[in-house]
Amino acid sequence: MESVEKILGVTPTEPGVWEGIASGTRQKRTFGGQVVGQALAAATAALGETGDGEKVVDSLHGYFVSGGDAAQAMQVEVTPVRRGRSYTNLAVRAAQGERTLFVGNVNFRRPGDPGPVHSAPMPQVPPPEGLSDGREYLPQKNLLLFSEWEDWEFRMIENHAAEGYGHQRLWFKASRPLPEDPAFQAAALAYMSDMTILYGAMAPHRNHPVQMASLDHALWFHHPVRVDQWLLYDQVSPSASEGRALCTGRIYTQEGQLVASVAQEGLTRTLRA
Repeated sequence: MESVEKILGVTPTEPGVWEGIASGTRQKRTFGGQVVGQALAAATAALGETGDGEKVVDSLHGYFVSGGDAAQAMQVEVTPVRRGRSYTNLAVRAAQGERTLFVGNVNFRRPGDPGPVHSAPMPQVPPPEGLSDGREYLPQKNLLLFSEWEDWEFRMIENHAAEGYGHQRLWFKASRPLPEDPAFQAAALAYMSDMTILYGAMAPHRNHPVQMASLDHALWFHHPVRVDQWLLYDQVSPSASEGRALCTGRIYTQEGQLVASVAQEGLTRTLRA
């Protein structure tokens, strides 16, 4: 697989359009985190062209409307929606040719606005050192991910059914130092926010064969983040029904700062025998 720097390094091809490379994976479908990460990278590049480069990403919301071909590059169209003094909103459409993969919006904000401050505390969990990488919780067909993801490390804390609903906690980080650019770090977090979150929904149904895919994705950035330092991903799946599962996540630094929040609905359709 290509490095995360190359995957998130989108290139302008025409006005309002950026292209991201194929990742080089042996998977058949484009990884949802790659779609989200390249969409955010393209929106950030477009923001710089408007003279709003001092703003930082606030949130991303979107829908996966079609599966992509992992062997093909992806184009991201960026369309301005509103440019204000405090916030700028850009619409994104990721596609392969005429096939739309993802549609959504990215919101950017002026940093440093005053206001009330509070944060949910980080749960008490063991440190990443000495923990399993979590592959024992993955379906056999998904173990290929571990052989390809040399850029990332994972440490599983728990994956279990809590009073009937799914709960998963794990640590993750890049396996080597990455560029310090905050915009790149944010795109890398978006890239990783799709990884693992849907598996928490299967904790109460570990042996149930399902088709899994991301349906939508929302990500809120609370503070600047470094993905090449350990981050705790605290995930809960409060509901699953009719072939869908809702998952939410909170991402903390090792020092306990809540840096991002995530929500995703995913496909968990029972496979036919």
